[in-house]
Amino acid sequence: MGRSVSTPNNTALVEYLHLEQDRYYCHDCGETFDDPARVEQACGHIHPVCPHCDSMDFSEQDSQLLFDDFNEDLETLLKEAFPSLAPDEKWLGREDKVLLSNSYAYFGWSEYCGLVAVWVSAKEKDWRASSAWEAMRDRWISSIEKKFAKTVGKAWGSPLTKLGTFSNGEAVFSKKG
Repeated sequence: MGRSVSTPNNTALVEYLHLEQDRYYCHDCGETFDDPARVEQACGHIHPVCPHCDSMDFSEQDSQLLFDDFNEDLETLLKEAFPSLAPDEKWLGREDKVLLSNSYAYFGWSEYCGLVAVWVSAKEKDWRASSAWEAMRDRWISSIEKKFAKTVGKAWGSPLTKLGTFSNGEAVFSKKG
């Protein structure tokens, strides 16, 4: 898979996921599916139907609902794993959404065509911070690396490994495991 997804400046940790969504939702059986079956009806015409129950009562799903659910799920998982995090909804740049933060880092995600980067971005040193603050920040971020990866792995989506980046900025990924 070759794509690119934004991460903010000062990104210290990043995990990649591919969010998959079935295209259709059947209102009769509640199942989701990508491609409807084609069945010849009594009238002689071929109609698309749900492959699970042969119903013609289905509709396309709203992808915004997928991202809203992912956002809520990720926020809950991160709060449980890292109790020092507090809600902090803002944007770092134009594409990177902050969900939570503490005094050392921003936690958030960015998305491009279903490819999601969940990241930890180190905060800039405040002029009031002590000289040891940066070392404490960097130590704290490095101490959460494994727990962060494990926590993001619990969110829905297929975990990916970034294999590399081409000179045009396009990155290449493969499924983990």
